[in-house]
This record gives sequence, structure tokens and C-alpha cells, in this order.
Amino acid sequence: RVPLVRSIYAMLKQVIETFASSNASSFKEAVLVEYPGKGLWVIGFVTSRTPDPEILKTVPDAVAVLVPASPNPAMGQLVYVSPERLQKLDMPVDKAAKLVISFGILSEQTADSSGK
Repeated sequence: RVPLVRSIYAMLKQVIETFASSNASSFKEAVLVEYPGKGLWVIGFVTSRTPDPEILKTVPDAVAVLVPASPNPAMGQLVYVSPERLQKLDMPVDKAAKLVISFGILSEQTADSSGK
């Protein structure tokens, strides 16, 4: 009922539903990307493994990855990365999105330590 909380909740609910939707093909997999520099890893979402030919001239075999901004993962940076610089995450896209939205607070350890 609080206006600010209601609008934040509605936005988060829409983003999570988009990521969890079986029809949403825009985010194909969750990955770790070394970005913006060496030794700094961020969660990214593969958006395309076949970018435009102009991109492939500079970065052969480039993969398009959205590096999301917290708390709205629909915003962020689009980066083109060589596949060998990606680490595939063994987690569904919606779970990775929840980590981004919660600033990393919601994790398996958090759920386990709270007794849930």
C-alpha cells in the first residue's frame, strides 16, 4: 500500500517474470564475464551467439552479453566477448537475475542459514 514500495515491487515482479518466462528468449544463459577489468567478475546474460558481421570482423566468434545494472537487470552494458573469456554458470537465468536484483544478498547460503 505504500506508493514507493508498490512501484518497486511491481518493477521487480515484471523483471523476474520476464526472466522466468519460457517464452523469453532474449537471455539464453547466465555467465560470468571478467568485466570491467582483469580479476573482476560480473554476472552477464548471453543475448546472441551470432552478432552482426561488422562485430565479427573485430572480435571473431564474439558473443553478445548483457552486463546488467542492479537492481534493474534490463538496463546495463552490452559487451561483445570472446567465448573463452566467458565462464558458464550452472544456474538458471532467473536465479542469476535474482542475485543481480538483490545485489547478491539472495543466495543459497542466505536461504540455508535462515532455515528455509
